Amino acid sequence: MGTVFWFTVKQNTKGKGFVFATFLFPVILCLGCILACVIMAMNKGSEENKSVIKTVYVTNHTELSYLDFSEFGKFAGEEYGNIQFVTGEKKDIKAGKKERYALNAELTENDKEYAVRVNLPEWSEISYGEAVEFNGYLTGYVENLRTIDLVRRSKGENVKETDIMTALMPVHVEHNIAGEENAEGAGLGAELMKMLLPMLIIFMLYMMVLLYGQSVGKLIISEKVSKLMETMLITVKPYQLIAGKILAIVSIAVLQILLWIAGLSLGLFLGHFAAKQISPDYTNLIFEAAALVKELGSGMAFSAPAILLSVLAMIFGFIFYCVLAGLFAAPAAKAEELASSYGIFQMLAVIAFLAAYMLPLQGIDSSAVQVLLYVLPFTSSFMLSGDILTGNIGLAAGSGYLALLILLTAGLAVYAGRLYKNQVFYQGASGKWIQRFIK
Repeated sequence: MGTVFWFTVKQNTKGKGFVFATFLFPVILCLGCILACVIMAMNKGSEENKSVIKTVYVTNHTELSYLDFSEFGKFAGEEYGNIQFVTGEKKDIKAGKKERYALNAELTENDKEYAVRVNLPEWSEISYGEAVEFNGYLTGYVENLRTIDLVRRSKGENVKETDIMTALMPVHVEHNIAGEENAEGAGLGAELMKMLLPMLIIFMLYMMVLLYGQSVGKLIISEKVSKLMETMLITVKPYQLIAGKILAIVSIAVLQILLWIAGLSLGLFLGHFAAKQISPDYTNLIFEAAALVKELGSGMAFSAPAILLSVLAMIFGFIFYCVLAGLFAAPAAKAEELASSYGIFQMLAVIAFLAAYMLPLQGIDSSAVQVLLYVLPFTSSFMLSGDILTGNIGLAAGSGYLALLILLTAGLAVYAGRLYKNQVFYQGASGKWIQRFIK
């Protein structure tokens, strides 16, 4: 079997397609994740950038004597914290490099109110919308300065300006029952994560099954079609032949899947590290969602045992369908029969995929149906990995279902080898039930 295994591996690892899928695609995944994290961090950083307004020349045409703009950043927000205010005569802002981010602000008054007018030069780098927004904040701040000025005049100048400014700050009042809103939002996020991640894993396995199932079928009958069967059976037995071919394809596919997962994981961690350097406040949504599921779930979701068991469930689920493809290909003696057998295999895979993918979305509350989906190897091959990872089923139950899947896969492999042997030596003396679907 070892000879067949290594021969099949060598035959299927040649060419640019294998190199791209096995080695270049994980690198692309890794770089893509890093790039996505960096872009998100840069966008977050740009949202937190300071205002482009650098200098404001304030001209006071009022009786207001208290012109302290040091607290403007606390009033309007941190994005305006670096603005330099200069009071005095009106500044003639010229179209120079230093004045592209400067504004003129004039304070006027009448018998009823103060007025604030901001002048924006046409050639300024400051947008009209930002100037309007700044004008609104400045108007509110000047009203506070007016109040402080009145207090100072009535009570002397011993009043602390910061205390008055704090008292005049707008207060946002929010009523919330402790933990209620947060628990509701967190619960919704956790439920979405527990639903979407298994669906993604199911879809990925389904694509792998369709892709590699056909390859398994072609390899099984390759010697029959090329008339090399008699020569090969001199050195290897039928069981070894079919087992070596299936294990070779499975090993190649598992290697690719593990490298894809490694590339994706490495990209997420490196991207998270790079994003943190750009924006310390950056949060990785995937990490946050995983932590949320773990916190609100059973506690074993995304834990090391859950990840290990999930990877094993993914591998053996894929092996089951590869063995199933070999089972349907074993009785085929020519390409036309293989096409018929692969059509049946594909139909079973589609039905199982839809059952695993759609039935949980219907909100089935029946425990009997859930157990049935986990017991049947056709659906459990798709469902176990994602549900174990997200904590939809416990580790003990998941281990039991995985052990059952392994036993059924081993039994199916033995039967596939026997069917292949009977087809070679006895013209299909057993396994006639499956041949009726093919011939």
